Amino acid sequence: MNAVEKQTLNMQKFGTPKPNLFDRLKAAFGNNLMFSGRANYDWTAIYNYSKATKRMLVNNGYAENVTVYSVITLISRLAAQAPWGVYKVKDVPAYQKLKALQDQPFSVEQQVAIAQIKEQALEPYENHYLNEVFRNPNEQQSGSEYMEELCGRKLNTGDSYEWANMAETSKRVAEFWILPSQHVEIISSEYGSFPMREKGYRVLIGSRSIEYTKEEVCHSKYWSPFFSGDGDNLYGFSPLDAAWLSNLQDNNAREAAVELLKNRGSRGVFMWENENIKDENAFVKTRDAIKAQWGQGQKEYSDKILPVYGRGQFLKVGLDVKDLAILEICKMNRDDICNAYGINSLLLNSKESTNVDNYKEAKKEAITRAVLPLLSGIRDARNRKLKGDWNPKKEQIVCDFDQTVYTELYEGIWAMGERMAKMGVYTDNEIRVMTNFDKSTNPLHDEVWKKTNDVPVSFITEKTLSNGNAGQNNQGA
Repeated sequence: MNAVEKQTLNMQKFGTPKPNLFDRLKAAFGNNLMFSGRANYDWTAIYNYSKATKRMLVNNGYAENVTVYSVITLISRLAAQAPWGVYKVKDVPAYQKLKALQDQPFSVEQQVAIAQIKEQALEPYENHYLNEVFRNPNEQQSGSEYMEELCGRKLNTGDSYEWANMAETSKRVAEFWILPSQHVEIISSEYGSFPMREKGYRVLIGSRSIEYTKEEVCHSKYWSPFFSGDGDNLYGFSPLDAAWLSNLQDNNAREAAVELLKNRGSRGVFMWENENIKDENAFVKTRDAIKAQWGQGQKEYSDKILPVYGRGQFLKVGLDVKDLAILEICKMNRDDICNAYGINSLLLNSKESTNVDNYKEAKKEAITRAVLPLLSGIRDARNRKLKGDWNPKKEQIVCDFDQTVYTELYEGIWAMGERMAKMGVYTDNEIRVMTNFDKSTNPLHDEVWKKTNDVPVSFITEKTLSNGNAGQNNQGA
């Protein structure tokens, strides 16, 4: 049995390719074996994907592959730009329509509809305590730093876990902390049940086991195609899972390139002819003197250029075809990883195109295909918690992010605002709301304005025309 087969067998038996003593004891004495003593749950869900564990996604993906790091950092930092806030639900049917519109693919028409319905459905709850928690989640992170990590963990492992530390007196959320998703086990209902429900969470850090209740934690995840009865469907399927082979191939190609550079041998051949060099002894003496001089000047070239007797010229020794193929492999893997995350490789400083318009379109595409769906998933998970667990007063509230910070999305909307103004059937406030400006309090801005220069053709008489021409003549005079 080779190493790959052994790791696959371990994944099936213990849920990890390299099981420790605790993993083997659980398999031998039952999944209910608990050392914390805090609770006795039925089953610990096992992530059975045989190619990579959650820890491998972090250690051998994000922490080891520069492309994976760059892609996740790009998306998570863009996502962290959007501020979060709490809103009162004014109109439930309008809010349901708003949610349906938000789930649709991005388009200018969709944004127009959202802008029109959002004001009817929601009202900013500016003095709600959760607004401050979103801005300053905990003593170690600002709001943007927190969201970058939260989004990064979901992009990396497929799961994000927010722990709400509740105040003892008010039972309100006092602060948010992010659980390390690669160390989280989901405690669920009995093996093979359907539907298998999440009942709690266990964080394994070294020899310690810390448990959290379902009410305390907000779990946001990507959907998983796996369903084996072990509870693997409760864990998210990371985009990096789909690109894992490309990630490993990229790591191996880069390691091969490093080894190639370490063992490159000679950089080239330098040949010359000289009247004073008439025999081999003279050549050797001159060669050694030149090599010594090169070695003192630039250590990099010491013993890397071969002096050969002949006419004066330098022949560079480059990479062969097989060595150059490594570079092509890295490019292919980069494109695969970018495709898995829904962004264009142009954003990773690709030299294939330096057109500014192409870069702007690629960034816009990244926001619509990667950032907005990521934030929407986290928003929906948070709002499920605000229905009860994180909302002791049972207020009619929701949280949402402000996507108007992504100005790249609104160039088409501003153009539509100009068209709406020319049509003459929209009020100024309708145009302002659609283009993400605050409504004016002037009541005249809620009326439709009409220009009075145009009149029906039937109103035009010879006298009108003659008076009009006379007026023009007078103006010209």
